[in-house]
Amino acid sequence: MVWDVGGQEKLRNLWTHYFDKARALIYVIDSSDSERIDLASKELNRIMTHPDMHEAIVLVIANKRDIATTNLEQLS
Repeated sequence: MVWDVGGQEKLRNLWTHYFDKARALIYVIDSSDSERIDLASKELNRIMTHPDMHEAIVLVIANKRDIATTNLEQLS
């Protein structure tokens, strides 16, 4: 089963309802929004510390690389 859950702030508290029996997470970030890269990182860390997500496989996709102004390699 696949869920497409939005990242709006008002929806983030609902994310935990999708973690039960999750095997994988595809986390898409808007790499053209340099002001929110840090927030995206913090939210991903929050997700991965949830007990239901400890064994999940994670794929992070940097979307909009063609228009990105952020050098993602410098952030890691």
